[in-house]
Amino acid sequence: MFINEYSRSNIKYYSSGENDGLCVAYNYILDMCIKDDVDCLCTSDQDSDFSTELLVNMIEMVKGKDKKTCIISPRNVPLGKQIKTGYRGKYSSVEWCICSGSFIDISIIKKYKIKYDEAFFIDRFDQGMCKDIKKCGYNIVLCNNLVFEQPLGYVKN
Repeated sequence: MFINEYSRSNIKYYSSGENDGLCVAYNYILDMCIKDDVDCLCTSDQDSDFSTELLVNMIEMVKGKDKKTCIISPRNVPLGKQIKTGYRGKYSSVEWCICSGSFIDISIIKKYKIKYDEAFFIDRFDQGMCKDIKKCGYNIVLCNNLVFEQPLGYVKN
């Protein structure tokens, strides 16, 4: 349970004072989104750095999504790695995606009571949630032409 709340303008920070893992934090935010009747959630973590252009383009993709799509994700590429090109089509249907940078349809999460598996602290929880979404008959869509460079782990100096 998150006990400390800091709010300034439209930014809210919640903390339990412990390192509970991403699943606990994401589930807390999913519950808040459901309670507040939020349409869509963009997930991120401590090292996510979104460009304004990426966010604007992702929001446009979300606005145009079909009703059978639950998650829309940019192509996540490890920071510093070569970005592959030549993907066919604007979108690809995938089995799972990395949460960071993804936009989640909260109405589907609410309808099927989908949650992140808190048995996973930081890794593999994305796959579990995506598997549950697919079991309910919904799609995970990767935007082939939108790239999100994501740092993986800590950078050593």
